[in-house]
Amino acid sequence: MLGAALSAVFGMLALNGLPRPHHPLFNVKRFVKHATSDRFFLCIEARDPKFSLADSSRFLHALKATHVSEVEDD
Repeated sequence: MLGAALSAVFGMLALNGLPRPHHPLFNVKRFVKHATSDRFFLCIEARDPKFSLADSSRFLHALKATHVSEVEDD
């Protein structure tokens, strides 16, 4: 029973790609400076083939985002 439970947990972590100790967002100066203060950050990953950077940026600006930037993946 314990082996099955541990296999399920480790299998779930492996399939979800967790843990990810480093994310490219950590290289953004605005994130590093404001992430631990009273700021809110939203990260949209572009793995979906229907993703459009221009449409997403336009949508976020329509919601009155204060800053929108693109982060390159390592």
